[in-house]
Amino acid sequence: MVHALSSNPSKGKNLSNLQTSKEPDKEPATPAKEPAPKVESHSGKGPPALQSVPKPRAKRDFMSGFEHNLHSQFVVISTDGLKATYVGSKADDYQFHGGVLGNGPLQSTAEGKYFQVRISKIMGGPPDGLVIGVTMQSPDGVEKIPEFMDELDPSWLAGYDGQFWDGAHSVWHRIPWDAKALKIDDRVGFLVTPHGEIRLNVNGREVMKQNASISSSAPLFAVVDLLGCTCEVELEPSAQPKRVSDDSKKTPHVRALPMTGFLKTKAGVNVKVSSDGLAASYIGSDKDEMNGIVLGDGPIPVLGGNAYFEVQIEEVGHGHSDGLAIGVTTCAESAIRELPEVSDGIHPCWLAGFDGCYFDGQRETWIDVSWKSSDLCVNDKVGCLVSDCGQMVIYVNGSVKVEAVMEVPKEPLFAVIDLIGNTNKVSFIPGSKHPDKSTIKRKTHRSMRMMPLVSKIKARPVMSFCL
Repeated sequence: MVHALSSNPSKGKNLSNLQTSKEPDKEPATPAKEPAPKVESHSGKGPPALQSVPKPRAKRDFMSGFEHNLHSQFVVISTDGLKATYVGSKADDYQFHGGVLGNGPLQSTAEGKYFQVRISKIMGGPPDGLVIGVTMQSPDGVEKIPEFMDELDPSWLAGYDGQFWDGAHSVWHRIPWDAKALKIDDRVGFLVTPHGEIRLNVNGREVMKQNASISSSAPLFAVVDLLGCTCEVELEPSAQPKRVSDDSKKTPHVRALPMTGFLKTKAGVNVKVSSDGLAASYIGSDKDEMNGIVLGDGPIPVLGGNAYFEVQIEEVGHGHSDGLAIGVTTCAESAIRELPEVSDGIHPCWLAGFDGCYFDGQRETWIDVSWKSSDLCVNDKVGCLVSDCGQMVIYVNGSVKVEAVMEVPKEPLFAVIDLIGNTNKVSFIPGSKHPDKSTIKRKTHRSMRMMPLVSKIKARPVMSFCL
């Protein structure tokens, strides 16, 4: 299964060609009346697109609605400018072109620049949904709305099928929010803080935080794309963001005590954790069944700025090309709704092992390494260290096997173990000490071979996100 983020979740589909009327070659004999707004026919199954008569754009100090005279061809804006409705087809001949812009820059508040929309019409079927964000492009500087709003340069957009577009760096990021899950009357708010950070909330609950380094002094204009399941939104001009400092719902409860073993209340369906929490065994009949994940029962102990834990191999099998996956996540137990089949489906996570690679969950990249965890033997001790500079190092019996070039955040980290391939049972070693920090050598990505996001295991139906 290919994991790589597409350049755009919806691009690449054939669109219906729209026929537009032409002006007559000769002037009529009698003066013609000004034509009324004209409805053009098209081959889609949805309602036709409404072509409105262009009017001069009024200069506004701040956004008061959607821009009437600059929107995609399959969008109708209400008279008061507060409602945007998609009127094209979203069947097999999906025609896209669902973008709208704010009619003025977003107003600055103590919390930043913010706007909010209410979902007023949805449909089932499409695999993606609402796109919401901002651009530095004023409507006055946009000649024509593009087919896909990420073509506005620069723009910062969230939604689609769980993706975020950072237009300043032309990079797609996987995010823990999928817009196709939105329902009627859901409120979606988009905030750019004075520090250039993006915070997205649904019904007041934060679902995404992304450091985008957007200039707080630059004018920002609202962007909405009625993609996929979202067919209509209403702007709520008076909506205000909640205080960024008052964010008690954002961070899940984190166990105060450090890790003492494996979590017994949440493990893969093919894993049995011992009564004392110190051992985890794979009990599935076939390793192809996956579901061999086990988590730490508390934050990994930190000493001198370095987080470290260690396990011992207790039982191994043979005949598999892969083996133990070991690493960390920032997700506490309460933040993981359901464990995926394979550990790289926990988001975010940083892992090493598999069939000779490590996974950087922040960049969503696989990187080859020489260490093969399928070669681990009984009584081998495998340690995972995350240094104070965010680098992950894997040790086997005290020797460095992997120096993973990552930027793991300085947050409470939780152990992740996946009993893949030849690894059948491990035990946690309480009180283990990491090797001397001086053995850690910083590498750069130039020394590593980046791999496309191809699953090391097989397709999996579930991806768990840290909320």
